[in-house]
Amino acid sequence: MKKEINPEMGYNHFEEIPEEKPEEKLEKDLPDERLARLCFGAHPDYIKHSIKHSQELREKLNPSVQEIEKAILGEKAPVSEFYNKLHQEVFLIPRDRYLNVVNEDGNSIELETKKLPFSSYDFYIDFEKEGIFQELYYSKAFFRLAKIKQLGYLISPLSKEETEKLFPFYLHSYPWFRHTRQDHSILTAALMKVVLARNGFSEEESIAPVLTAAYHDIAMPAGGDFTKRIDPKNLEEEKNFTWVMERNGLAEKWNKKFGFDISLANEWVQDKHLIGKLLDVLDKISYTALDCWHIGQLSRHEESKIVSLCVQHPLIMDVWQDIKFTPDKTNFGFSNPDRLFQFLLLRAYAHKELFLNPDSLTVEYFFKQKVQLLYEKGLITKEQLLANDDEWLLLILNKYYPEEVKGDVDTGSFYWKRFSTPEEQKEFANQKGDRVIDLVYESGFNPGLNLPIISQDRKTITPIEEVIGKKEIDELKEISKSTGGYYVYFAQKIV
Repeated sequence: MKKEINPEMGYNHFEEIPEEKPEEKLEKDLPDERLARLCFGAHPDYIKHSIKHSQELREKLNPSVQEIEKAILGEKAPVSEFYNKLHQEVFLIPRDRYLNVVNEDGNSIELETKKLPFSSYDFYIDFEKEGIFQELYYSKAFFRLAKIKQLGYLISPLSKEETEKLFPFYLHSYPWFRHTRQDHSILTAALMKVVLARNGFSEEESIAPVLTAAYHDIAMPAGGDFTKRIDPKNLEEEKNFTWVMERNGLAEKWNKKFGFDISLANEWVQDKHLIGKLLDVLDKISYTALDCWHIGQLSRHEESKIVSLCVQHPLIMDVWQDIKFTPDKTNFGFSNPDRLFQFLLLRAYAHKELFLNPDSLTVEYFFKQKVQLLYEKGLITKEQLLANDDEWLLLILNKYYPEEVKGDVDTGSFYWKRFSTPEEQKEFANQKGDRVIDLVYESGFNPGLNLPIISQDRKTITPIEEVIGKKEIDELKEISKSTGGYYVYFAQKIV
């Protein structure tokens, strides 16, 4: 028992208060929805674990340096503890505990760990260990991806009030989304390695798929997705994969070293064959996890269905662990239909709130217009866009448009309007004249209803559309449909 002042009875009156057991205290501090939003992307057990450590420290009268360090950094654990001989270069770091994972020198690997939000594991890759990850990492072509932003010039889907208060300008020095194509590519390659290893593929069988997964975006032009839109026929990265690989000498080098078949890899990045289909799935998992986590870091407003769904399903990205192959390894599917549906729903929300949200695309189309003019005049070439990065492109834009493309861009100076027919779109564009930035037709996105479900005995593959209910199917289709239309993007003044 302990004594505590009862303020209602005066400062000289004490009451006997029953001691709370540590677990009872912890129970009251368990993460509710508010705390889950605050710790967005974290494993729910990690939150409980970190609270427990903090409580234990508070109960110590004179904590030692080691106890303080443990409470702040987490329990120290050597990375070797998470070694797995099936995927020796990729260490799965559990996200359900408050850990301070260290290398053999005793230094934390936190900054080197590749995060997979909303899942049970992060990934640590030993790039110093001789093998395919060291090979793919240390190349000029791969370093270029570290300077290409994953989401280009997209703007976060903040509420109007948040936008006006927090982010009225797009700053080149501090873009809204800072994660890169390299971050995404490393995570995709790590997923490929572990998924294949868990499904009985040998080290030799996984080499080419892992290399291809890491380099599937290697032909992404400077500027990212908006640059591809200026000439889709010639700038789509899948169509330039072989050119970039050969230009950098990687096709020949890897063929000699690993038996790498550039023709087959080129078909994989176009989603062909079994490995191509797996790559397409892992690509979607990787970018959806990273993009949605970054959205939540910028805004957790109640209107965001992305944030709400991730809070409700904090381990939604464990969908990658549901990938199982048939016994003969000729096909694969997801073993958990419910989680796959939740993943597809999250991806649908990401398209509606960000990827195809016209409010998020206004600045992107402004930059697209500027790059397209230079591209059509021959002042920027396809080869330059495939060999350089975002910093180079910004220098070029500043050279030719020093006033329009400056240190910051007013996000409130761009507008859009949606129409049901191309005739309405054209009529409105004629009214706006030189203020028009771009005319765009969006047909919606593929909601992924063809993704496969695998039976418990791993012998039968069925499209998810035939497994989930009509209500769920209609929901995904409706979200896709809602993003379609004929859009006019225009500026406040003549551009």
